[in-house]
Amino acid sequence: MSERKKSNNKMIKRILSGVMAFAIALSMCMVAMPTRVLAIDDSIGLEPTGQFWVADGKIESSLPAGTTEYMDGLMADKTIDPKTVLDYADSTLIFKSAVNIAHIGIAKNDQSISVSGASTLDDLFLYENISNITVKMSASSTLTIKQFRRWDGSEKTMSLEDAYKGGFLKLENGKIEGNKIVYKKDESGDTPSEVKVDEEVSEKGKTAAEAPTYKVTKKDGNTGEITYEKPATDAANVKETEEIPSEVVLPDGNTYKVTKVAKRAFADAPGKEKIKEIKV
Repeated sequence: MSERKKSNNKMIKRILSGVMAFAIALSMCMVAMPTRVLAIDDSIGLEPTGQFWVADGKIESSLPAGTTEYMDGLMADKTIDPKTVLDYADSTLIFKSAVNIAHIGIAKNDQSISVSGASTLDDLFLYENISNITVKMSASSTLTIKQFRRWDGSEKTMSLEDAYKGGFLKLENGKIEGNKIVYKKDESGDTPSEVKVDEEVSEKGKTAAEAPTYKVTKKDGNTGEITYEKPATDAANVKETEEIPSEVVLPDGNTYKVTKVAKRAFADAPGKEKIKEIKV
């Protein structure tokens, strides 16, 4: 065998030996890695995903079969067990302390969120047929809601102010400042909201689904004038005798005079067939 051939054979052996050594080392790493990377902390009982559901009055790490879903959520820090920072009682998701939540979806009516500390919610979503969500503020608390969405045949994104005026967002002891809700104690139990000319609103404490809608035509200090636009948008709340009042207290706490009835106010009203009499 020539010296050149012997040299080539030695080189091939060295390469094969190096490849084999690398393969053995890699296989040893692969054996060890899964137990560390995929380990679940048994002390919290959850995979580190931060996902949670509220079903039949309990916070769950997964949605049990045959249960009624109230809401779902996702922690911003996915390694946090939601049960350590959240609680649920009396139809209310309770923030035990300041939290940072990526998403909360509301899947059942008559639900509330109770806020503590300086908390953040990236996305608040109302599923189909969910009329509203109530946010309850505690002393010195703030809640930043970066996005408010609802489903009404299609996905709609709206500001907190528009969500409040539309009755989709209700507040207890809070007021809206941009994309933030801050604590503000109101002795009436409701939070006054500014009312502007040309806006459509319902009476204080009611939503458009529950009560008639009015359009503000004039505002002068603590009083003004409004036009009756349409009855409640929920047919179940339309009555046989629909009354158009002479005065209405709007969300700003002031009393406005009803001076006009809009054209075709009842023509396209849901449940209009129920109406037998209109009292002015």
